[in-house]
Amino acid sequence: MRLMIFLVGLALLIGYFFPGELWARDRDGKWAAASPSERKWFKEQRQPKSGHLCCSEADGDQVDEEIRYDSGTPRYWIASDKTGGKWLLVPEDAVIHEGNPHGRAVAWFRWQDGSGSWSSVPRPDLPASVYCFAPGPLF
Repeated sequence: MRLMIFLVGLALLIGYFFPGELWARDRDGKWAAASPSERKWFKEQRQPKSGHLCCSEADGDQVDEEIRYDSGTPRYWIASDKTGGKWLLVPEDAVIHEGNPHGRAVAWFRWQDGSGSWSSVPRPDLPASVYCFAPGPLF
């Protein structure tokens, strides 16, 4: 019985500290051509506010990006199929300010259900939230 409680506790701790690694899969092969160094970069990205992993290349999506000025402050806006093609404001605490060797803007999304649970599995019935965002070169 103690072993069972220990194993359940261990699984919960691993899930808390490494959530992206548990669920990350390149389901549709969109990153099949990514180089090993590019895959490494994806897997090392962390959400700036929490420090948790963004996930891996499997959960990152190439997105269209714009910089819009809100009261003189530049803010990132993104659009993709995960946002239903609508432009979504990127929270400042989701922006990864380190270099992006991928060459295109990449976003990692989350969906929150009514119970407060978050998921990286797309939920068309819920609005997408940006968990992490790596800007691409805008020139």
